Amino acid sequence: MRPRVRARRGFVLVALAMVGATLPLACSGSTGTTYACECDYVTDMDVPGKLDVTVCVPERGRGDQLAAGCVRDLGVGRTEKCECGMKGEPCKLGMCLQKHE
Repeated sequence: MRPRVRARRGFVLVALAMVGATLPLACSGSTGTTYACECDYVTDMDVPGKLDVTVCVPERGRGDQLAAGCVRDLGVGRTEKCECGMKGEPCKLGMCLQKHE
C-alpha cells in the first residue's frame, strides 16, 4: 500500500474515532421537559388573540420566555404574555408545537 493512501486511511480512522467519542456528549444536553403554554398576542392590526403552544424547556429554563419566542416565530403578531405549566414529558430542545383544536 502506498504511504499516501495509508496516511489518509489513518486520518479517517482517527476522525471517526473522535466523532464517535464526542457525539454522546453533544447529544446529552439536547433534551428537556415539555411545558404547555397559553400566550396572548396582538396582531399588526391590533386584534388580540390567544395561542396554545407546547415548548421544550431545558433544565432551569423558563417556559414563558421560550413560548413567547415560539409564538413570535409563528408570525401571529407581538406576544404580550405567556403562562405555562409543566407537562413533564421528555422532549428535544427547540421544539415549538402549536396546539390545533
